[in-house]
Amino acid sequence: MIKNNLTYSELIYLFADKAISERSKIFNYDIHPTNEKIAVKPLSHKMVIAALVNLIEKGLISLSIKDVKKLFFFNGKDIFGKQLKEAGSDITGIEKKLFDNFKNETEVRKAIYYLLDDDETSPWGQIVRISKDSLLEKNYLYMEKERKNIFSVKRYLYDEIKIKEMMPIYEEAENTLKKFSNKNDIYKLVEGAVKNGIASRLEQSTTDD
Repeated sequence: MIKNNLTYSELIYLFADKAISERSKIFNYDIHPTNEKIAVKPLSHKMVIAALVNLIEKGLISLSIKDVKKLFFFNGKDIFGKQLKEAGSDITGIEKKLFDNFKNETEVRKAIYYLLDDDETSPWGQIVRISKDSLLEKNYLYMEKERKNIFSVKRYLYDEIKIKEMMPIYEEAENTLKKFSNKNDIYKLVEGAVKNGIASRLEQSTTDD
């Protein structure tokens, strides 16, 4: 039996070359251990959705849709989450940070916004980094530094045989995510909350008059 101490978001990163079809050649990409340049926006979005679904599957949080006042007093709907019980030591990375952000009933968008402490030039890349750091601690990734001109560049690598053994677990996670995506009423709200929550952390450049 394969020992699994990985969260859904960590699995999505390890198999990002299969989980995400978008590639980027210029900017906002992550150089995956497969050497693929994965676009970080769709990758971070899927990782956070996967983390949320993981918490739901483990019975740690519940989601609810509520009527709220939107702009100009129009009624709308929003998605909220709340903790149901304490999380165990198997909850790490994005899942752990996300879980800790749900207090009583919290807007999912706000819980995602506070995954980062500060605004970033690429909040999507910083979200991905949370899982990469967790995978380093679990020894699923290791890091090498490459010298390029006067700079030192970090490169993340993994044991391909070890990762290949995790394929069935990754596929199970993908099947669970697919089932969740079929819940149209709740999925669209979650997807919007994820995109808006991360994008709200984009550092705004300012210019002097």
